[in-house]
Amino acid sequence: MTKISLSSQLGFSDLHKQAITSIIVEMINCDGIITLDEVNVLNIINQQLGISSDLFFAGKAFDFSHALTVADSMTDAQKRYLMQTLVNIIDADGVATREEWLLEHIGKSIHYLAE
Repeated sequence: MTKISLSSQLGFSDLHKQAITSIIVEMINCDGIITLDEVNVLNIINQQLGISSDLFFAGKAFDFSHALTVADSMTDAQKRYLMQTLVNIIDADGVATREEWLLEHIGKSIHYLAE
């Protein structure tokens, strides 16, 4: 039986992956604290989506506002994955004030309506 990656299931393009990386890096950095737990969650996401080191570094350099524009063009399922991923990042370090504000900003910017 062939294992199908999450990236294939959700149809993330390389541009989507760069945008996701940019948004996640912004979330990790927004409180000024980078924890090992956040890095571990990031590594899991990279593995789930098949984000290579080249894509990761391109995503880190991606303009955040452009990343939000790209994310806004994603399907509802892709947006749901992104938002849940950001919640996992927030939960990883237990510091949430700025991160929750950023999560709300991202949700509004990409027109995500929580279910």
